Amino acid sequence: MANNGTTINDILNAIQCTSSNASQQEKTKALQYLEEFQRSTQAWNVCNDILSDIQQTTLELQIFASQTLRNKVTYDLSQLDDNSQYQFKESLIKLLTIHTQKLVLTQLSVSLARLAIQLINWKNPIPEIITHLNNYPGTLLIFFKILPEETLDIGSLPLTEEEYNSRIYELINSIADDILQFLISCIDTLKSQTATEFKNTALDITLEQILRCLSSWAYEFPIEKLLAVDPLVSLVFDSLLNGTDDPTIFEAAVDCLCIIFKESRDTTNENLIMALYEHLMSLQAKLLPNITTIAKSQVEDEIEPELLEGFTRLFSEAGEAWVIPMSKSPQVFQPMVIVLLALTCKNPDLDIVAYSFPFWFNLNQSLGLTRYK
Repeated sequence: MANNGTTINDILNAIQCTSSNASQQEKTKALQYLEEFQRSTQAWNVCNDILSDIQQTTLELQIFASQTLRNKVTYDLSQLDDNSQYQFKESLIKLLTIHTQKLVLTQLSVSLARLAIQLINWKNPIPEIITHLNNYPGTLLIFFKILPEETLDIGSLPLTEEEYNSRIYELINSIADDILQFLISCIDTLKSQTATEFKNTALDITLEQILRCLSSWAYEFPIEKLLAVDPLVSLVFDSLLNGTDDPTIFEAAVDCLCIIFKESRDTTNENLIMALYEHLMSLQAKLLPNITTIAKSQVEDEIEPELLEGFTRLFSEAGEAWVIPMSKSPQVFQPMVIVLLALTCKNPDLDIVAYSFPFWFNLNQSLGLTRYK
């Protein structure tokens, strides 16, 4: 175990040793030292000290400390008594208000989300977190993007299934509507931000962040309810139309729309499916109008690979979701199938072509069923 004399410099020297020209024996010794430190009870206070003094510590050290706290919350929370756990909660929230580096904020947000799940006697955690982070919208957006991801599985959490389900309801279900409003407010904030270079992760909001957060929460709503929120739906489609010059925004919008398509799989609302279908075909007509006519030999030269991959994913996901309506009304969905066939046959990247394989298999199975003949 790390001894009681461990200092921040000791930790920094060990970290630097692992990426230096030191001998393999020295690197192994440094790694063992860091692993022992991470398992120690002392790590709670040392990591808090590292993260509290951002002027005197390096980013490398801060990332290590934030990752260590994430793991401590996950596996070693029992090292703290009840009073210390609540003190740690207070310090963790405070740390989120002083950091601006995305990597550190992400690790701290994971820690806070996992802590909120486990501290079942912490009542109304989300309102408290919002109160403290409300002046840091970028940080709050990172936390809300992470929160539902951390509640997907009970995993190794020391909770009964009843405690876990009750906690998830308090952390997710009870605030879902508020999250929709928060995301709408983020759109308004984004519009009001000055068009300067993005500088402060904690204070500023980006379009990619909003899309990523929406993707995380899209699973928490009935699809009809989500699609009724026009500002958010418009944001996704507008981001696809206008985001082709920014691969990060385009990819985030593709991810989000793929989730929406996937969630539409079980709906019985034919009007909703047709509305999504028409939007998808409209996107293709505007961004990839010549995919069915262009020669395969010209695809690599004339179409951006990100555009090809994005639309192959979108059409494949939509096809999988709507394979039953497609089997019932093949004439309606024929244009979509033709586009996906072109994307499948003309794409030179076989890894991307593979996105469509489940759709073709499912379509073949469905068309073979007697009731659809």
